[in-house]
Amino acid sequence: MNSTPGTRGVIIRFSDEFRWFFLRAAGGFAGLIVPSVVVSKVMMTAVFALAVGCAAIGLMPRLLRAQGWRVIGADLKQPFALAIIVMLACWLVSALVGLAPTRSLAAWGWTAGLFGLGWVLAGALREDERAIDEALWSLVVTSLICIALALVATYLWPRAVDPFGVRGIDSFHNARQKLKSYGSIAPVLAPLVVWAAWRLGGAWRIAGLVYIPLAAVLVLTVSSRAGLLGAASIGLALAVGFLLARLGRRAARWTAAALGVAALAGTIVFASYLPPPPIKGLQDYRISRTFQVHRQAIWGFAVHHAMRAPALGHGPDAARLIPGANKHVGWFAHEYVPAHVHNWIFQALVETGILGLSAMLVVVIMLFGRFVRAAARKRGVGWAGIAVMGGFFGSWLANFSLWAAWWQLTIVVLSAILLAAVDGGAPPITNTGRRAPLRGIARSGGGGP
Repeated sequence: MNSTPGTRGVIIRFSDEFRWFFLRAAGGFAGLIVPSVVVSKVMMTAVFALAVGCAAIGLMPRLLRAQGWRVIGADLKQPFALAIIVMLACWLVSALVGLAPTRSLAAWGWTAGLFGLGWVLAGALREDERAIDEALWSLVVTSLICIALALVATYLWPRAVDPFGVRGIDSFHNARQKLKSYGSIAPVLAPLVVWAAWRLGGAWRIAGLVYIPLAAVLVLTVSSRAGLLGAASIGLALAVGFLLARLGRRAARWTAAALGVAALAGTIVFASYLPPPPIKGLQDYRISRTFQVHRQAIWGFAVHHAMRAPALGHGPDAARLIPGANKHVGWFAHEYVPAHVHNWIFQALVETGILGLSAMLVVVIMLFGRFVRAAARKRGVGWAGIAVMGGFFGSWLANFSLWAAWWQLTIVVLSAILLAAVDGGAPPITNTGRRAPLRGIARSGGGGP
């Protein structure tokens, strides 16, 4: 292979010599990505770009050879990859026929590209087991540093997370408001940080345990309701995972189906009690007249208009453009959809329709099932994956937009690390250029539990 002529041959030989360095650098950067949001979302994106760049260089020898492209082709035929492709196809159709195709296609393009880049990152981590370890130790260290900075900013020095004044943080109140987004991430990171520390062993385990109370303090300090919801959802996800992991394959599938039907029925009943527009006063509320009245109005508006385009929805990131979305709710000065729907299920329903939401749920269920099967084999990473998914999707029921780039980036990066750990990395690569098989993120496919 080293006789390959021209520039292509030079690139392959160079990559063979140094790819062990780039693969491990990709792992180190991967662990920095999510915690770095405490500094800024721009920083998060920049670190992600570095991680993917190193990953691409590390994978280049395989990608430049014919066998690499054959492996990629086979990889894209895996069930998990096919589920993602179907989901993206449904969302693409929704974007093309929606209210604002240009806006929707921009949101879709970022999401589709992010899945592709996540596949590259996961493939790099699988190429060398030490790349996974690099990701884990950098995740633990950076998570502790960033949450400590966040707590310093909320209690001692507001500029701790904004030393150059770029974000305009000049008071404790301002710092707590700016850090609410990190309050949603902290519980999601906690299970992965603890498991990573346990895998690394020794003093790392103490560091992992220290993170839990720090995360709890931060969530309470910034009054992150989404963070509290995420923490509660972790417990629920672990309970469901424990039940399914204890059962045989057939019993687990039937139990999962029953739980899914129950969740669907509960969601339909909840949605039927939401106040439809126009809302004239508190007398229109049937769930609660004191708790989250604005969120109820937003969700009621979304469900009401979802029924007007039930199959494909109004287009990704287009709920704000639905006629009437900018009108004020009844008696108080808040719009029906101020920015987005604040619930990933209702937002997927109104913007991508039943087809788009169903396709997304299939992807989520398959990913959850992968972690349940790992947990059933008594692997700690399976329980970490279950908890991370519970925290992330539970928190997403009341916080960020379905198309929020940095929030999507969070789950893609965490999933890449977890799935690489579930599958296990190849034996360490040395500077002699020993090659391991290329395996992408879609290898973590498979059906439900």
